[in-house]
Amino acid sequence: MNRIETQELGRLNNCLQEIAKLLLNDFDQYGVEEGHDLHLTSTPAIFVFDESGDNNNPVVFAESVVSAVQAALNKRQLEIHQLQVRLRHNFTTLHVLT
Repeated sequence: MNRIETQELGRLNNCLQEIAKLLLNDFDQYGVEEGHDLHLTSTPAIFVFDESGDNNNPVVFAESVVSAVQAALNKRQLEIHQLQVRLRHNFTTLHVLT
């Protein structure tokens, strides 16, 4: 691997670490829904983050960050859908009452 490739991989790893930190902050701020746990393990489907930056397998780390981002986006999409359904229900109720 040449110097440029090594630099690009370093930048990519730094970006992934920043995304991972944002995800952890999101979990800290909004919490994890009851019945769901946040596991920090080395399997690709589950979020992996080592604050020291010493991640043994960068591929597993990258896959786990992508998996965590997808899970967070799916959760937000579900929340938006639930709010839309409640809004429609409230509009219907308001229309019936007037």
